[in-house]
Amino acid sequence: DQIAQFDLTEAEMDILNGEDPTTHTVRYYNTQANAVVGTTVGEINNPNAYSNIPPSPQVIWVRVEDQVTGCFSITNLTLIVNELPVLIQLPGLELCDAITLDDQIEVFDLTSLA
Repeated sequence: DQIAQFDLTEAEMDILNGEDPTTHTVRYYNTQANAVVGTTVGEINNPNAYSNIPPSPQVIWVRVEDQVTGCFSITNLTLIVNELPVLIQLPGLELCDAITLDDQIEVFDLTSLA
């Protein structure tokens, strides 16, 4: 369904790029216009458990604001939902217990299935 849950806050250290997280506010928005205005309108309220809006990829706009000066910067974060891999049922492998008899341990060559 191209929907996944993301923790947007995992990117904050990269977004802050060395700025002090105690003196800067990081807020997330679905549109650049809302990020520029910086109000709570359009703000993503659950950045720790955000479900993206399909189709993938989705651009999230991030506003970083200095709490002292009020100066801010806008950047973006791209969310990509990858399709699940298709699993292939592999054939079983069997070996006789031959190296050390009755220990039920043998070495299997898994590359032989490729």
